Amino acid sequence: MLPIDFIVIDTEGQELLREIAVVDYTGKQIYEAFVEGAVGNEEQYYNLKSLEQILQKFKAIAEGKKIVCHCAQHDKKVLQRSYDLFQEVLPRCDWVCTYKLARMTWPHLESYSLGNLCTYLNLRVNQQYFSEEQAHLARYDALFTYQLYLQMTQQDIKQLLQEYPNPFASSRVDNPFQLHPDLKTISQQPYQALKSILQEIKDDGNHQSKGLVITGEAGTGKSHLMMRLAQERLARNRLFFINHPNDPDGILFHIYSRVLESLIQRVGSTNYTQLDHLLAYFLSKIINRQHIPLPTQKEEKILKVLEANPLDIYEALGSAGTERKREFWKLIETKVEQWWQFTYDCSGFSWQILKGIIRYCYYTDPKRKLLIKRWLAGFELETVELEKLGLIEVRWDTQTNRETLGLEAISVISKLSLVDEPLIMVFDQLESLALEQNRNLLLAFGSSIKELFTHIKHSLIISIMFPDSWEVFQTKLNPSITDRQGQFQLTIQSPNKQSLEDLLNLHLQDLPASLNEIFTPEEQEDILHQGVIRKVINRATDYYRFKRDGIPVPQLQPTAQHPTSRQTILEISSALLKISQSVEELSKKLNSLLVQEPTLVPNSVPGLRVGTAKGAPHFVVQPTLVNWESQTLLDYLKGQKNYLEQEYRESHHLKIITPSQDRGKLQTVLSTCRQIYGFDIDHLKLGKKKVPENLVLIKDNQRCCITFIYEGSSTFTSRIKNLNLLVVGNLNTSFYLLRDLESPVISGKVGQIEIKKFEYCKSTTYVDFDLEHRVALELFEQMIIDIQNRDLEVDLNLALTEIANFMPNSWIIRLLKGEKPF
Repeated sequence: MLPIDFIVIDTEGQELLREIAVVDYTGKQIYEAFVEGAVGNEEQYYNLKSLEQILQKFKAIAEGKKIVCHCAQHDKKVLQRSYDLFQEVLPRCDWVCTYKLARMTWPHLESYSLGNLCTYLNLRVNQQYFSEEQAHLARYDALFTYQLYLQMTQQDIKQLLQEYPNPFASSRVDNPFQLHPDLKTISQQPYQALKSILQEIKDDGNHQSKGLVITGEAGTGKSHLMMRLAQERLARNRLFFINHPNDPDGILFHIYSRVLESLIQRVGSTNYTQLDHLLAYFLSKIINRQHIPLPTQKEEKILKVLEANPLDIYEALGSAGTERKREFWKLIETKVEQWWQFTYDCSGFSWQILKGIIRYCYYTDPKRKLLIKRWLAGFELETVELEKLGLIEVRWDTQTNRETLGLEAISVISKLSLVDEPLIMVFDQLESLALEQNRNLLLAFGSSIKELFTHIKHSLIISIMFPDSWEVFQTKLNPSITDRQGQFQLTIQSPNKQSLEDLLNLHLQDLPASLNEIFTPEEQEDILHQGVIRKVINRATDYYRFKRDGIPVPQLQPTAQHPTSRQTILEISSALLKISQSVEELSKKLNSLLVQEPTLVPNSVPGLRVGTAKGAPHFVVQPTLVNWESQTLLDYLKGQKNYLEQEYRESHHLKIITPSQDRGKLQTVLSTCRQIYGFDIDHLKLGKKKVPENLVLIKDNQRCCITFIYEGSSTFTSRIKNLNLLVVGNLNTSFYLLRDLESPVISGKVGQIEIKKFEYCKSTTYVDFDLEHRVALELFEQMIIDIQNRDLEVDLNLALTEIANFMPNSWIIRLLKGEKPF
């Protein structure tokens, strides 16, 4: 730990002392003086003193102390000569040289000058980095030497922290169901307002849904507030998380898919899902003694279980797979059907949806639950599977059907909540909809929101976005939509400095060291100076990584950076890349030279490098990532990749994944990259026949078609038959059929024959879309969305270059470069 009996000094002068500065153990300057007659322009100095006076004062300060200085041999000689002049003795002190300590601590450095060390360690004084122009002023050098000494006296902290993961590294709230440290005093007023609105909805006899728009700048804690809402309300309220849509023709089904995914999330540490809670409390409200005044023996058993604890209904009526349990649940299903018939009528698809929900909840066989989940998600099941589950076939095969049935399914879920607590629907990551290129998507989203308010009751519909994004929504959408969507509005402000400090301490609560023990006052000031939650936590991550692992703290983007020059560089880089592509295309056509592929090189000087590949001109555009962007982006890509891989392994079977959804993700990537990589995008049709979801990338007269078929049964057979017709009709196109690993096995003879037909062609490839392939696509798409939503604050064009270096052999990068993706 840092001793409290030392001072830091710096002296200037060759033979005799010219100026001196002294800093105490807290980093406060306690003395500064200049020798009369030894400095020029003496009118500029307010603390001129005789050399003898300065030496006497220094002796009073330094006697018996530990003196820290950089290149202590020089400072000691200057002081020794000065005291010798007056036949005085140098104060009795212990001398510590940060120059020597640095050589032992970081033996690999080329230079150990104060300036180089401060730059290497990213040290700052008063929020300013070390400047050689101000160096060799005693006060300036003493303050930076103090910061340097602090770093080197924390080696014991480094050893202590080795056993603990970075407590700040996992602070990003990707969805409300995650768990992160939550300081309740932050955004407490908005949270109380949320609770008040929910109570209003519950008390409303008309069960009208209400809209709430939550605005706030990036990193202020909007998504964090939703996490708190989920943690504290999931015991009774059902909360659904809906991320950004990517298909303007399928927004309602996208919403329903995310609702279904949210429903099968477990509540807290229990073994029960949100869907289990929803159904159990619904049953407790409609199966009661008021409705059954003279219960039978079985009805009495059901009533007692529901009265004691509704969630026990899944365990207390018999063991899994027994006839006793089936009989009880058959009775429950009959009671629900009677109530539903009386209250809403059983016509349409609504009763079948509710029937599927009941059977999903009471079945314990994982295979049956998976089949019902696929049925609820709109996938076709085999006839034998439907008979086994007691469900009927529902045609979701057209986009219109999917939208209509998706809305009806959400309506059923809202009706289940009418007898209990309001639903909470959270729409997050909406900022990208406000971009001009997503205008059609925004208009379609607005229409879908209007449908929700029309058909969905007893719900709080929350939209989270930046203030300027909300202004775009209000400008482009009909007021009849935004008036309902923004019926209530809350603004999230950045927490004050004390709250941010309390939040840092909360993150450190499981570590054996405090905030003050891990971070110096100057480091804490830099961390808290970031202002908003996300930036504060990210900066703490940087410093913790340095403390524990010795990774230098990246310099942040200069706040006064001129945007015009940066934009000009990007425009020049884009133009040069186009020139490069033109030269390569010409070279290929001439077929006389072999041209190497352009290499994307991170962390290089922006500009154009001209080389040769067997005599041919070779242009390589090398954009620069300044330190803060490079480190931020690398941390993001590593962290998000790990998160996606872990999520895939743990919960991929719970996801509702559709071909249109994945096609939309791929379209987001291709649309964003088309100008940089130089290709066109198209899709294939077959008259009025339903073909698989597909996108065609056209580059250098080469056509590559990526198709998605995740359906089973007769739908798969129909899709792949039409795909084979497309293959025959487009012989100049390479086809890749992607099939998610969770898709059902194709056992039918006709389907298997069609697969063999597809694989028989030279231009076709069947791909099991596994973890590696999916993570590459989702990482790329999520990076784009996060940059558009300002969740990742780096330049998009530079990020597109860097991700190509991060996963150069992934199928998506090979596809963009015009190579064979699989």
